[in-house]
Parts: sequence; structure tokens; C-alpha cells
Amino acid sequence: FNRFGLKIMCSHWEPIYEERIKEKMPCVIYLHGNCSSRTEVTCEVKNLLKLGCTVFSFDFTGCGLSDGNWVTLGYKEKFDIESVIEYLIKTNRVDK
Repeated sequence: FNRFGLKIMCSHWEPIYEERIKEKMPCVIYLHGNCSSRTEVTCEVKNLLKLGCTVFSFDFTGCGLSDGNWVTLGYKEKFDIESVIEYLIKTNRVDK
């Protein structure tokens, strides 16, 4: 959920346990384009995992399967990103 109480739908791709290079790995947070969704990143996931990164993608509020009816072209979306970063820090699975 973001600071406005709207649900943000997310996907986090990580290597299987046996292929993790370390417990905390770098994470690429993918931000989709206007009128799109988190699935936009799927064609790049395999390449990013091979580079030793995890990949986190989410639907901005008002997009995809997330709550909300409006896109504000960055004004409120920055709070979605803030919520995602806070969540990832709490997982203790990513480093940079």
C-alpha cells in the first residue's frame, strides 16, 4: 500500500536459492511507461537475473492491477516508488 492507502500490485523476480550469489543482492526497480503495467519488464528479467540482480516491478496506482483511477504523471507516483523502496528494505533481501 502507498501512503494514500492504495494497493500497489508488484512482482519480484529472484534467482532460485541455489543460484543466488549472496543473501542480499542488487535490485533493479523497473518503472513502466505511461498507460502500461509491470509486465512491460518481463522480456528483460532473464538478462537481469544473469547479471546477478533481482528485478522488482510494480503497477503504479491507476495502472495495471493497482488501485486508483488516475495517473498524475509523477506527482503522486513518486509516493508509490517510496513505498516500494521501503518494502524492499524491510525484506532484507536486496542491497542496492
